[in-house]
This record gives sequence, structure tokens and C-alpha cells, in this order.
Amino acid sequence: YDGGMSGPLLDVGGGTGALALGLRDSLPGAVITILDPNEDDLRQAQASGFATMTGLIEQRPPIPTSFDLIVCAQTADHWVDPLAALRWLRASLAPQGRLYLDIVDARRWRARQPLHAFKIDHPLYWTPPSLRRALALTGWAIRRSYGSLNRLRWSVICEGVN
Repeated sequence: YDGGMSGPLLDVGGGTGALALGLRDSLPGAVITILDPNEDDLRQAQASGFATMTGLIEQRPPIPTSFDLIVCAQTADHWVDPLAALRWLRASLAPQGRLYLDIVDARRWRARQPLHAFKIDHPLYWTPPSLRRALALTGWAIRRSYGSLNRLRWSVICEGVN
């Protein structure tokens, strides 16, 4: 993230709050909320001082809060209804906010891990073209993209478009 953020931040799929702890150190003014379906993990996040929301992102009702930054680190491949999830995220973003999202590139993963190509908790596998299309269909514009050193991960920073 390249801004002086001090507003609300949402960590989607943040579980125990491990990533949120690092975000809190990097963005000391940010108010961080973690959304995750695992209530046991969220208790640990609450013990670290984070606000939490439980449930699947695809089933969340609209919320009155809008977030300056939404982080989806290693979570999009767990979504059952990715278009519903991306629409919910879009509706939850502040007007000048940003979305950070990363995926495992399924084509590269399968080529590198042929015996372990599929995981039971990943109902969906992304490629950069499939993510670009899903983002465009749900009101997002990619502003920056990054490939990882091992080329298995692909990350994007997006903003909402009207």
C-alpha cells in the first residue's frame, strides 16, 4: 500500500490475526477488522485487540462501515461464490480506497506441483486472466500487479470504478 492510511482496514480471511499484527506495525494508525469464518481463530485475533466479523464473505449482509484498505491475502481461492465476494468487497470500500488481493496462479502451480495440484479447501483456482475478468465484472480496476519471485503468486492492487 502506498498511501498514508489511518482509516479502517479489513483483513479478509485473516483468521488468528497474524497478518493483521504486521499490518498494525506497518500502518500504526489503521483500525483493523478481521473477517473469517473460523470462530476459534477469531478469538485469538480478538485477544490481540482486533475487531472481528465471522462468517463467509459471500453470505455477509452489507455493512455500514467502508474501508480504506481491504486485504485478501491467500483467501480468494477459498471463496465459493467469488463474484458475490468481490461485489461485497466493492460495496465495502471507501471512495478512495484500495483492494489488495493475491492468488496462486493455478497454471503455474499445477506445472510445478503435479502430484499436489489440487487442495480440498480450494473450491476455485485462479489464473491472472480469470481474476482480471472477475474483477472487471464486479466493478474493480487493477492499478498495479506484481508477480512473486517463484512466479506462483500474482498480486493486484485495485480501486473501485463506477
